[in-house]
Amino acid sequence: MLRLVLTVVGTIALVTFAMSNSHHVGLSVVLGAPVRIRLVFLLLVTFFVGMSIPLFYSTVKHMRASQRRKRAKKMAAKRSQAGPPPDSLWPEEPHGGTAWRR
Repeated sequence: MLRLVLTVVGTIALVTFAMSNSHHVGLSVVLGAPVRIRLVFLLLVTFFVGMSIPLFYSTVKHMRASQRRKRAKKMAAKRSQAGPPPDSLWPEEPHGGTAWRR
């Protein structure tokens, strides 16, 4: 029931918005004569373009983070399969002990 009420209220608001902004405006582009378009369409297109830019950006950011996580897992798996490095790569401690390598 709440969903129906919200849908009716949203539809009434949208129709009222469209009716109050239905006059034509001139949209000047870089080249050529100004294009005449209804203000409501211009506002709606601007709104949807403005909403799609952050959505696209967050999708790309999420995909890159996912790729980094996969790459890090692969590297960790390779390191665990390779085993520890040989002792010749580790510098010796001044007193001959190896306690610092734990």
